[in-house]
Amino acid sequence: MVAIFTYHDMEGEQAGRTNFQTQGIAFSLDRGDVELSMKVILLLVIIE
Repeated sequence: MVAIFTYHDMEGEQAGRTNFQTQGIAFSLDRGDVELSMKVILLLVIIE
């Protein structure tokens, strides 16, 4: 199981920053058999 998502920093956006969003990708190490939150590795890439 793979999930790709966006974190959104509302305070950063309101402050006029350009890096108020980050991208995340998560993948299950057990083919999705256990809750995703228990077996996930997160990789974040900051969008500038």
